[in-house]
Amino acid sequence: MKTRLYDPKEHEERLRLFDLVANKQNWKCHINATVVMTDNEIPALGDAIIYFTGSVPIMTKLDGGRWLIRADGYYIAIGA
Repeated sequence: MKTRLYDPKEHEERLRLFDLVANKQNWKCHINATVVMTDNEIPALGDAIIYFTGSVPIMTKLDGGRWLIRADGYYIAIGA
């Protein structure tokens, strides 16, 4: 098994995506956001949410390129 090293560019891209949906009062709380993204961008957003919170998002496609994004967030994922 090969260990992946930390990649600052990858981290920054994940942070940019995560900031689009993160709870504005506390990033560790649940996520309930709507974003406009292409179908190709959505997997990277899901990876970013998992990376920062450990929770798996539920992503529902709406009309007009909008997506409803929900996730438990960090506190629930770690059992706090």
